[in-house]
Amino acid sequence: RPPRSTLFPYRRSSDLYTQQDLKMMQAHKLRDVLKTLPGLSLQTNLFGVSNLTYAGNPNGVSTSMRLYINNHELSSLQTLSPWLIYENYPLEHVHHIEVYWGESSLSLGNEPASLTVKLYTKNPKRLNSSTLKTTLDTKESLNMSLSTGYEYDNDMTLLAIANTAHENSSRTYYNSNDIKNDNQRAFAYASLSIDDYVVDFGYAKLKKDTFVGLAKDISPDNGEIESQDYFISLTKHFNDNKGKVYFAIDKNERKFKEVNAEGSLVLPVIELTDILSTMPKSYEEDLTFTKYDFSISDKFNIDAHEIFLSSSLKYKDYKVNERELVSLNGSLIPNDFNGMESESIISLMASDNYYLNSDNLFIIDFKFDKYIKSGNFNDFSKVSGRSESTRLNSSHVAISY
Repeated sequence: RPPRSTLFPYRRSSDLYTQQDLKMMQAHKLRDVLKTLPGLSLQTNLFGVSNLTYAGNPNGVSTSMRLYINNHELSSLQTLSPWLIYENYPLEHVHHIEVYWGESSLSLGNEPASLTVKLYTKNPKRLNSSTLKTTLDTKESLNMSLSTGYEYDNDMTLLAIANTAHENSSRTYYNSNDIKNDNQRAFAYASLSIDDYVVDFGYAKLKKDTFVGLAKDISPDNGEIESQDYFISLTKHFNDNKGKVYFAIDKNERKFKEVNAEGSLVLPVIELTDILSTMPKSYEEDLTFTKYDFSISDKFNIDAHEIFLSSSLKYKDYKVNERELVSLNGSLIPNDFNGMESESIISLMASDNYYLNSDNLFIIDFKFDKYIKSGNFNDFSKVSGRSESTRLNSSHVAISY
């Protein structure tokens, strides 16, 4: 395992992958790092997507894991799992990676997570160059990446990357049918820093075959998944970069289509007493998810106390542009299995790192969340907290409540 994080030396539940580590590992994509994490496994699900899960667990959607690039969360707006698109994220512009195991500190992010992966980008001041990289393998898969970083004056820097890839998978056959899992991916990222302001922009696109998908006979006649993510964020730093005001807009557009004459297992609509009228032979949907995120946080010291305070407001909008299911007998199947159109999350957070002496640290975290949901979903509030006693550079005991 790599050395412990130098940024949080008292947290023995964090790992640091430096730029030198990434080069020695020949890690060109995020998945090259993820597959080395102990106790975890990258498994291919029914849609041909690599999903990071705990070893021995069913290969479901990993909703308890979070992925960030600098301060911005890349997790899916629909499932909260980041791995559909970002498990193949390029690392040409990444300086180092930090992995936080178990219940993370509130200063890492206000979404609950059992595993947090944070990508930190390179400093444009140290690059002052542009790089073009192209790779071609024996499967005729092509990957092209262009990265650039420049300092225009003492107060303005720019980092940007564009990446495109076409991957041809190994052929899989079932009952003499060719089950395809080819995919096309594109990524773009740009960060502009002027004085205390930082503007980040990100784009990611995935277009792939559905692999096994929902097909009852494990070999769909035709199918395609297309997902596009966009985000733009503005950060204003203050208090010597210890505090920040943050605003971001995320949008995810997702399309899914599967055609299978033998039927598809869309369980919410199937009735065993009327299979012909309720089992789809064609399933098509077009979804749009949007998130607005505003937060303000600050960190300061009072005697031996290191105080972190934060508040945030998130608004998520879930829109079904189109969803059509055609049954085995050709009739349209009524569907209404997504009643929530929006939700708001209000969060208040506080953390106190109290240094008892040079060898002992006591940590207290507190968090309040208010969830406001549309439709027939109930609103609710949640209060959580955590205390931890740590002997620096040694073992620690943590209690959550």
